[in-house]
Amino acid sequence: MHFKSIIFIVLIKLPIAENNVAFYYYLHAPTMIINLRLGLMSELLKTLNNVRTLRAQARECSLETLEEIFEKLSAIVEDRCKEAEEEREKSEERAHKKLEYLKMLAADGIEPAELLQGTASSKDTNKKQRVPRPPKYKYTDEKTGESKTWTGQGRTPAGIKEGLEQGKSLEDYQIK
Repeated sequence: MHFKSIIFIVLIKLPIAENNVAFYYYLHAPTMIINLRLGLMSELLKTLNNVRTLRAQARECSLETLEEIFEKLSAIVEDRCKEAEEEREKSEERAHKKLEYLKMLAADGIEPAELLQGTASSKDTNKKQRVPRPPKYKYTDEKTGESKTWTGQGRTPAGIKEGLEQGKSLEDYQIK
């Protein structure tokens, strides 16, 4: 049997309150893509989880169709169980490795908190090591009368901005 061209009706005929029309959910066999009309995945799951509804719908299908659907669902469940088992094994392995590392640290007399403190302080020292840029421009703040400097980066100070608007150039403010 050629599965690429076969589309199965998935045992579901849900009456939806739009014009009392029964909508069908289709399952494309080779790719297991569910094409749900009206995007009612939650309704599909509710129906699949209801034994009475499944039995009623199963009466309308042939035994061959039910067996095919059962095989596919069994394969999906088996794959899901394998994935869950792999995740559990990974989790156990990770916990075992953590315990080994803690034992190694304890044997060397190192507290795990010390490792975290070392990383936090190295980040702070990198920020403190930055050398401030030397000022390039000197101007007088007209409001306070103070002499101030500017590196040329960031927003232009109000004192220099006012001078530029009056026709001065940045070279007039440059520190020589």
